Amino acid sequence: GVADATVHKYMQHLKTALKWAVDQGYLKQVPAFPGQKKNAAKSKKLMKGRPISTEEFERMESACESPSLMHLLRGLWLSGLRLGEAMSLTWDQWADGIRIEVDSDGDVFLLIDGTDQKNGQCQRYPVVDDFARFLLKTPVSQRQGFVFNPVGNSGGGSRRVDTVSDWIVAIGQKAGVKVDMKQPSPRRKKPTDELVPVYASAHDLRRSFGDRWARIVEPMVLRDLMRHASVVTTEQFYIGINAKKTLKHLREAKLRSGVPLGVPLG
Repeated sequence: GVADATVHKYMQHLKTALKWAVDQGYLKQVPAFPGQKKNAAKSKKLMKGRPISTEEFERMESACESPSLMHLLRGLWLSGLRLGEAMSLTWDQWADGIRIEVDSDGDVFLLIDGTDQKNGQCQRYPVVDDFARFLLKTPVSQRQGFVFNPVGNSGGGSRRVDTVSDWIVAIGQKAGVKVDMKQPSPRRKKPTDELVPVYASAHDLRRSFGDRWARIVEPMVLRDLMRHASVVTTEQFYIGINAKKTLKHLREAKLRSGVPLGVPLG
């Protein structure tokens, strides 16, 4: 009665627990698992959401009542950070999480330990100027602790990624920023149920960052900005996805050049 992706995730956790049991000597081997059907919808659709426009982002800002949440929204929009990364972003060089480094030239970098990355590598990443200016607005005397300390509309703060994620989706819903349509939950679905809207999330702000910079920089540079382990991932999700925008850019390039790019028929 749950989605295929949920079944797959449950299986992964169960296998991890059973492998640990084998390592500890509680089991001789991991039992055979039944075959799982592949999620066909996943192969047909690359993104669950979509990049949102500047106008939609401004609507989300207007719908946000908490100054600290608005600060987080703006940071996600400018940085392309995943929500978990943003929540661990810190000014403290000795702390766990993702650390901010400002060099002698005033350039800003992110120092990320391998435990905080999918590729497991410790790396130093450049920060785009827009996000750097956003960070450097913080007075030097206040550059300590976490960069983002979101407080919900009820007045209570939280560092739980799932809680803050729900707050952001609620803002997307209030702003009316729909990014997708989906089937209702299998456990609650009725035969008469239609598709339900999916509202903008923190990850859609990351998608927006990638979409904007995909039109400006080369794939290898975009890979570094998105902190993907492989440029294949970058190309799969951000290069050439939006055919309508590509067509617009081609036409604009032709107008700027003033040179006929096609061969007349006939």
